[in-house]
Amino acid sequence: MARSSADNSILWARGLTKAFGQVPVLRNLTVGIYDGEATAITGARGGGKSTLLHCLAGILRPDSGEVWFNSRPLHTLPDKARARLRQQWFGLVFPEGQLVAELTAAENVALPLLFPGRDRSGAFSEAKAWLERLDALDCAELRADQLTRDQTQRVAIARALVTSPRVIFADNLSEGLCGREVDSILRLLLAIIRSLGTTLLLTTCDPRVTAYTDRELILRNGQMTSTGNQAWL
Repeated sequence: MARSSADNSILWARGLTKAFGQVPVLRNLTVGIYDGEATAITGARGGGKSTLLHCLAGILRPDSGEVWFNSRPLHTLPDKARARLRQQWFGLVFPEGQLVAELTAAENVALPLLFPGRDRSGAFSEAKAWLERLDALDCAELRADQLTRDQTQRVAIARALVTSPRVIFADNLSEGLCGREVDSILRLLLAIIRSLGTTLLLTTCDPRVTAYTDRELILRNGQMTSTGNQAWL
């Protein structure tokens, strides 16, 4: 069923603008992301999808406009407060995984638990449990720079999920993966977020990815349009 207001969204932006130098990327953009839903942001390469994702995740500060998460104004929070909010509530998956090359897969997944002071044995036990859920336990002791592209993405997803976030942000998840790998990873990821009630927001140019989501939002000329279930715009 279509929803019509920011009150129904766990994450929303209004009047969002962002430019790099003299190049406008987001132009007075408004969008809502619904709690527990899997949403794909699509559009042309270089069209601002990653910029929008980073603004919604509080990584980039917009030039103007509002970004809210669960009634918290990300656009006015200081940098340290936004970083704490991301650590507590968000899981991030980047195109190249952005794992620490010198650490093993298990160590990479355990890192978000170790930063707040979690005991090492408990953190590694949880990390390996998540690797197993992502069918990546066999690479737990491999260094990140020894992993295949498929293994890297599974480890990155496990790291994003290990803190039980409310929202997973995934940027170009399928980049560098073959069709079989994309299908396997997305089936696992969607089953997990459905079971947890986690919200998934991803960017993609790949129709294989979009087919797994509940809703597609198309970013065009710095503004948002919708297909399928209508976003409030």
